[in-house]
Amino acid sequence: MKEQIKIVIENDYYGEGSNMSYHDEIDYFVNEMNIFAEIRNNNYNNIIEEAKRYSSDKEDYDSHIVVGSKGYSQGDWQDTIIYYNKDEVSENDLSNLTLLIERMFTHKHDYSVTKYSVIEYNNKKYETIEDYTSFCITNTEFPNKEDIMKEYDAIYGEDYDLFEINAE
Repeated sequence: MKEQIKIVIENDYYGEGSNMSYHDEIDYFVNEMNIFAEIRNNNYNNIIEEAKRYSSDKEDYDSHIVVGSKGYSQGDWQDTIIYYNKDEVSENDLSNLTLLIERMFTHKHDYSVTKYSVIEYNNKKYETIEDYTSFCITNTEFPNKEDIMKEYDAIYGEDYDLFEINAE
């Protein structure tokens, strides 16, 4: 009798982990900086102004940048104008916030994982579900199987003997 652990990773099209992670990061940077934001496509919410826990107006600032976001269909676009004071905002934080805004419509991938106990007995395999979990990838636009396994291993470790990926 031989026992192994197998994981099966699949796309989770209904998962919200990557979207929640994205909004948490926006919230962090927005509330670390003193900024004001306007948007040029009113079909979408102004996520920066929604995340702020302080009030401000664009006249309070001496600088601004325009950050464009584009998705995969014609209607997925947003221009965000960020107003800020150069001496109050770190370039690193502004750069990170800009990158997040550029990825507004992309870089959000959720995966579900089913962990099985596989027992081989008399040349037959028997599988029993042991656990379910999920994770997300938000730093790669089109993750391949290697990216998916690398992220899984970084979060959960190599806790399996066999793996199957039904996602990409």
